[in-house]
Amino acid sequence: MKVKYRKNFEKDISKIRQQFVFDEIFRQITAVKECKSLVDFIRLPGVTKLVGHTDCYRIKFGDYRIGIKVIDNIIHFARFGTRSNIYKVFP
Repeated sequence: MKVKYRKNFEKDISKIRQQFVFDEIFRQITAVKECKSLVDFIRLPGVTKLVGHTDCYRIKFGDYRIGIKVIDNIIHFARFGTRSNIYKVFP
């Protein structure tokens, strides 16, 4: 699938200081890029559709979340943050 990164996501990623978090984000992005369809994306471990939103998903790993929007079969990585902060800024 086609993947795009929003400026807020890139800004959130630039603040990461722990290497293991950066490695996990890279692994999650690689897994999303390998998906051939939206169905494959939804079946990835940790991916859940957000209640009340038709096009918003999140990927969960540890205490961190990646906010994702799917628009016209293009996956937009929108935000990244901790469990306590991500839902204040995403969606």
